[in-house]
Amino acid sequence: MAKLLNKISHMRIWFLPLCLGILLISCHANNQYINRKADKEDGEQVLKKFYTYIENDSLNACLALFSEEFLAVTSKQDLTRHFNKSKQKLGSLKSTKLKKWETRVVEGTDPMGNYKFVYEVQYVNSATSEAFELIRQKDNNIKIISYQVSSDKL
Repeated sequence: MAKLLNKISHMRIWFLPLCLGILLISCHANNQYINRKADKEDGEQVLKKFYTYIENDSLNACLALFSEEFLAVTSKQDLTRHFNKSKQKLGSLKSTKLKKWETRVVEGTDPMGNYKFVYEVQYVNSATSEAFELIRQKDNNIKIISYQVSSDKL
């Protein structure tokens, strides 16, 4: 009986550190940032490239800004057709103006980033409202996951 109590006592000594170790390993240390200026600027850099590529008819370069998730739903051919149709009906790009933005970035053990932007875009023949949602991927690149154009000309 004494040996059994000794074994149980010995197990308790190892059980507590084991539980604490598991608890510490499973903890997640994250910091969340909402609408931080630096995050806004990171997202804007992607969209500046987007509009530069559209303006210069660099559609293949523009397609590289879209996430695999976006391209799984909308093919590169469909997106290229959309860009060509937009240029035909709206004309060339004249200017862009950021109207709304919001960001949510988590840094730490479970990093992620969501960015939303709405631009007022002036083309030669018409104006549009263009909404984007971007995500920061695991490789730290920011890609377009959603793109919506509102115009009475399209």
